[in-house]
Amino acid sequence: MSGVLAVDLSDMATFMKKLVSVTSSIGDLSIEERNLLSVAYKNVVGARRASWRTLSIDEHKDNESVKIFRKQIESELASICQEVLDLLKNDLVTAAARSGDIEAQVFYLKMLNPSF
Repeated sequence: MSGVLAVDLSDMATFMKKLVSVTSSIGDLSIEERNLLSVAYKNVVGARRASWRTLSIDEHKDNESVKIFRKQIESELASICQEVLDLLKNDLVTAAARSGDIEAQVFYLKMLNPSF
């Protein structure tokens, strides 16, 4: 994955976070906005997971620079995942419940727990 695409994906996730903060106080996201939110975070996490897998192969196990970079990616992953979980728990599920949108509530709950 190119660096430009990674920045674009992060920008998309950042934009969606801002949209949630503005929208959740006055209502819920539209279906298209919900899908963009899901895709944005899925792609940002997926890109970092792919990088982590590449750095975790056996031939890199003893390389100290790779270990440091892998730890950095793990930290980024934890931060991104916590960010989207907080958005879901603190803003989106509540906004969907307030608006009475059952479909949105199910969508967000599935994002929180994919086996739900």
